[in-house]
Amino acid sequence: MKNRIFRVFAMGIIFIAFTTFAFAQNTENKANKRTDIEPVRMAKEQVPDIVIENFFKDHSSVKYELWKGYPKEDFINVWYDYNPYLNSSAASGYFVVEFWEDGEHQEAMYSNEGKKIAVHKKLSSQLPKPILEAISGGLYRDWEIAKENEEIFRDNSLDQAKVYKIEVQYGSSKHFLFYSPDGALLKNKIIQ
Repeated sequence: MKNRIFRVFAMGIIFIAFTTFAFAQNTENKANKRTDIEPVRMAKEQVPDIVIENFFKDHSSVKYELWKGYPKEDFINVWYDYNPYLNSSAASGYFVVEFWEDGEHQEAMYSNEGKKIAVHKKLSSQLPKPILEAISGGLYRDWEIAKENEEIFRDNSLDQAKVYKIEVQYGSSKHFLFYSPDGALLKNKIIQ
């Protein structure tokens, strides 16, 4: 009888431990997947007037724009690295506007005070030679380079301060590599 009670007790403990572990893993997976959710469109009325005014000063020929809020973070030092698929409420510290100008799809990021942080453009040509040489001669030489990459400008497309965002993949591993125009690796960001 004591053996039977002990077995039932032990099975109960194992069951509780297993379910706790399983639910903890499930919660972690949900938290990781949340960053892949497309943001809900933010009404233009929720964006501060100074941000909208500065956007139209910089991009006067825009016919269509889509606004998104972005959580409060410090993008001053790493102005080229934000995830446009994250968003928050109208109390955002930064705003991302997706727009078409001169036939090109672009995204610009502004601070709450109306200061432009960066402009992202799809790279329409081949990667610059110094970047291709850096990739082929470095740790990522066996990795596959994605077809769509980005040119990120500090202010506008005439600005010399720009960074190239390159997506590379090897098996199930994906990274964003951020390079300066001269081929220096600035940041390696693991996606998965």
